[in-house]
Amino acid sequence: MKPDNVTSKGVNRRIFLAVCSGLGLASTGLPAALAAVAPDGEAVTLQMMEQAEALAGLSFTLEERREIVERLSYQKQIFKALRDLRLGNQTPSPLHFNPLPAGKGLPDIKSGDSPAPEPRVEGVKSIEDAAFLPVTELSALLAQRQITSLDLTRMYLARLKKFDPVLKCVVTLTEDLAIEQAKRADSERAAGKHRGPLHGIPWGVKDLFATKGIPTSWGMEAYKDRIIDENAAAVERLEKAGAVLAAKLSLGELATGDRWFGGRTRNPWNPKTGSGGSSAGSASAVAAGLVGFALGTETNNSLVGPAMVCGNTGLRPTFGRVSRYGVMTVAWSFDKIGPLCRSAEDCALVLDAIAGRDDRDHSTVDLPCGFNRYPDVRHMKVGYVRELLSMPPQNQYMADILNAHKTALKAIGDLGAQLVPLPPFEPGTFDKLVYSASICMAVEAAAAHEDLMQDLGPEAFKHSNWPERLRAARFIPAVEYVQASRARSVLMQMVEDKMGDVDVLLGRLTVSSLQGNLTGHPELVMPYGLNAQGLPVSIILTGNLHEESKLIALGRALQNKTGHYLRQPPNFT
Repeated sequence: MKPDNVTSKGVNRRIFLAVCSGLGLASTGLPAALAAVAPDGEAVTLQMMEQAEALAGLSFTLEERREIVERLSYQKQIFKALRDLRLGNQTPSPLHFNPLPAGKGLPDIKSGDSPAPEPRVEGVKSIEDAAFLPVTELSALLAQRQITSLDLTRMYLARLKKFDPVLKCVVTLTEDLAIEQAKRADSERAAGKHRGPLHGIPWGVKDLFATKGIPTSWGMEAYKDRIIDENAAAVERLEKAGAVLAAKLSLGELATGDRWFGGRTRNPWNPKTGSGGSSAGSASAVAAGLVGFALGTETNNSLVGPAMVCGNTGLRPTFGRVSRYGVMTVAWSFDKIGPLCRSAEDCALVLDAIAGRDDRDHSTVDLPCGFNRYPDVRHMKVGYVRELLSMPPQNQYMADILNAHKTALKAIGDLGAQLVPLPPFEPGTFDKLVYSASICMAVEAAAAHEDLMQDLGPEAFKHSNWPERLRAARFIPAVEYVQASRARSVLMQMVEDKMGDVDVLLGRLTVSSLQGNLTGHPELVMPYGLNAQGLPVSIILTGNLHEESKLIALGRALQNKTGHYLRQPPNFT
């Protein structure tokens, strides 16, 4: 996507030279924000300098302070020049995060099979009975001409209209496009053209993916009518696969939480509560049987979190598996795209369609997904951290999750997999690395949304604390950002050393979702029973980098054994 407000022509030469000539000036850990926040036209003073020292935890002599003030007064001009460039959200960074630790290459993954759409049922009595079927079964029914894409699409559109007033999960119903795409899918099938297992399947997308001719709001009222006139890469690939786009689905304001300009997105299992966020509408719509599958995104718990709340099977792939081109940037080295579905095998179908190299997103890799149609989990080594599974729960919600993981551990053993207890990390260093590296996300988010903050101002935010977060991030020193990135590389190696001898990890290495997002590891979350209130309780499986196929294999085996994923929220059938 082209930079929002910048072209190669007309850039002021003075600005360009000022930026270039100032690259080597910031040699201390003092916050660059000192100069950035000084009022325009006002020189940086010794008093400002003393205040900034205290903020950064530094101390200089009077002579050193005077030298720095002189340099900062010049840097202030550079900061203004950078803001004048108006680098929009989609202007890429030339620095690309690679989740592989130093010295580790991509795994040797064979192309494998596409997951098999084998139905468990012969057919459906009425099209409404198809609402909660997994994509694998919908695909088989379409292939056998037992249902049509047009009938399936009309059924899902009717459910979206019926239940959205309760759930508030739809930002834009793409009815005309969906009908057109469904008719095309049926015509192509009749002519013998089959695009794959998603051909004719209605789906929904989180409303931070660009969709040509359709508004893309990012959950913000100020953008509710804005059209980005191109498709995101993942939307392109699903269109090529023949999927039918039925709706742009809600997200919390600027990808935070589940509150947006249309209200609060609700959990179908208990509409009095929220769905979790920020992939709020995607999780809610799939759980309520309003679409066959949906796409969400995660920077930190934005896909896995709502999937757990709403009882979806959700896959957060390895960082770089799926192109983010055309998707709102939150933080370049954290953002990931993944499917929210009913089954693990559904996730495989969707990931197989959207994954792969894209020259417009240099984080992407050219690596097959390698799914095995009939995996044998008896050869798997499944790790778990005993101390985490036996920790005292802080509340009933955590107690339910821990019990579900303990039950799943026994089921995995019964499937014949080898259970491998992993020692916990020593307290101190590991937690300090996670805590320290977290500032990388804050800095990247502040840079990604600098243009938005200039255009709209803090008053445009109604349902999130983004202005406070972005302002605070401006006071993180550049040197500390680099140090946090280096701490992140140490963390990546520690996780690799811990997980290198197992195929899949039940749960996580720590209770926090942040660690996996810092290192870029994939996670599969899926429902594993109901609690005393009748709400879904989920388990998490963590995979090694780029080895989603093993997550899918184990998840599928557990789902075939238990059937938990087939449960439906009682008021939406």
